[in-house]
Amino acid sequence: MDNNSNNNNSNNKNTSKNESIKHFFRSMLYGEIVPITMVRRYFGMLIIVLLLAMGYIANKFMCQLDMESIRKLKVELARVKTDYVNASASYYSRIRETEMRELADSMGLGLKSPDCPPFYISSK
Repeated sequence: MDNNSNNNNSNNKNTSKNESIKHFFRSMLYGEIVPITMVRRYFGMLIIVLLLAMGYIANKFMCQLDMESIRKLKVELARVKTDYVNASASYYSRIRETEMRELADSMGLGLKSPDCPPFYISSK
């Protein structure tokens, strides 16, 4: 019996809640809460407020999209910087004199590096 009374109590609460919501919308529709004359008087202001609210929402959405693209671009930039450092290190290791000698020897071009350093001829 106790369970049955709790069930009836919750049903009464739900129906009274539904009725109050219906009453609120009915009273709004028939102009009991906000009179139609007031709506007509401030119609322009209402439109401006709605447009401003929509602009605010659109701006916030665009900012979120831009922030997401900035975050993705930062991740991509970090990857590209890493690739640049790796490529640069590889390039600089290949252009060293010893690497160039080994490359020339492996290709069989018959090139030799000079034994003495270069010197300048000056005319006085």
